[in-house]
Amino acid sequence: MLAVIAGLLAGLLFLLIMVLSGALAEIRSQRLDDGSRLVLTRAAFGPTNLFTHGNRLERFLGDVIPSKGVALARFKLERPTKQSLFASRKPCLTAEFKLVSSNPSTMIPWLGNPTSYPQFRCFVGGETGIEFVEDFWGRRFTKYRDGYFGYISCSRFPRDSKWLRFRIDQQMTPRGPWRTLANLKIKNPTHPANQSWRAETIPAAKTFSGLEFTLGELVLGNQPFSERDAADRRVIGNHTVSLLLRVQTNSVTLRNWAAAHIEVEDASGNWDSLDSSIYKTMGTGRDDWTQYQGWQGLDPRFVWKLEIDFSPASEFPPETLHDFRLPMAQSRTMMTNLAGIPLEISWDNPPIPGFRLLGFRLLTNRSDVRLFFVAANDAQRRAFGISRAFDISGISSSSNLRHMWGFRVQGTNESVEATIAIVPNVHVTFYVQPKLVSASGQNQTPDARSP
Repeated sequence: MLAVIAGLLAGLLFLLIMVLSGALAEIRSQRLDDGSRLVLTRAAFGPTNLFTHGNRLERFLGDVIPSKGVALARFKLERPTKQSLFASRKPCLTAEFKLVSSNPSTMIPWLGNPTSYPQFRCFVGGETGIEFVEDFWGRRFTKYRDGYFGYISCSRFPRDSKWLRFRIDQQMTPRGPWRTLANLKIKNPTHPANQSWRAETIPAAKTFSGLEFTLGELVLGNQPFSERDAADRRVIGNHTVSLLLRVQTNSVTLRNWAAAHIEVEDASGNWDSLDSSIYKTMGTGRDDWTQYQGWQGLDPRFVWKLEIDFSPASEFPPETLHDFRLPMAQSRTMMTNLAGIPLEISWDNPPIPGFRLLGFRLLTNRSDVRLFFVAANDAQRRAFGISRAFDISGISSSSNLRHMWGFRVQGTNESVEATIAIVPNVHVTFYVQPKLVSASGQNQTPDARSP
């Protein structure tokens, strides 16, 4: 009996030592140069990460508290403020930081105009692999009833790492040097997906309906996009991504075809959408290849899954072109039918003075078609200056995307006469082990983990 008790006590002591050592290994708080303290309160992982603000009792009671609150003499309770951060398609990691200071004036740089200086960024890393850089949500800290908080949300981080490290940097002047303010560390709240993907031999070619789609290269550069971007707060990526793609028929390259949409995921679970908002087409690359370059890749140790939508992007055949007219004052959504496909057209409300956003959505589940905006004029046939705004995508296929385009308008504009193209869309999937290249151009070994 005594031996059993001794064994249980030894086991409990071992568990207590493990818990204490784990707690001591975390670094959740650090004093800053100005005397304030930055605290990493917690990290959450999921499709929607919810954070609540208020005192302990308010957070415990939640919505049990009436919407108008409770007040009795000096006793007062309010419903906690909810801050929800979510990903558009898959789960992401959100870390919450609290800024504590006895002197509110020291917190002004963290709470000021997001477009002013100083600026802040956060590197997320682990025991192995590369670091990923992220901007603070809203580029600032926000005041809540229980203090000042800022958030980092990321879809990429070293998911196989036991610990996650957060390095906070500060930049005082435009394109000036960055300096480290704090280094914090917590346990990873999730685990890698461990997808059993097999990398294809490069170049990898897929054939659909007489067209051949080829991926010739996938490279992750271990350096910023450029020297200018390295110092620019607006482009905080610390890596570059380069793809070589080609579309051919009967060995003839179709230069009017392009990658209209690119989704990428690595076997550990990291993901991103490399679309036109962050991805740049650099024109014709080597020989018949077209090169696409951008910043912020995934983990090069794992196999990447690329889902690419290819479509004609110019030289549209006449049968794919469609014209319409929409009054500037129209507030209702316009519904029409083009090439047998229902289409929704609407202005974005409320309008911005001197600028309008025009949105289109193909109301179909078909993934073999895509919409392109070709041209726009006013009633006097004067061409508008058009800027691609963004796509609001719920899925990675071409349908059910809301495409947005912006117009610079004058008070005399009464309507817009526009031309759009409804063209074929081909969805192609590649599984590739990326090459990791250093700033010197030398290949590096990424400790590849293809299953």
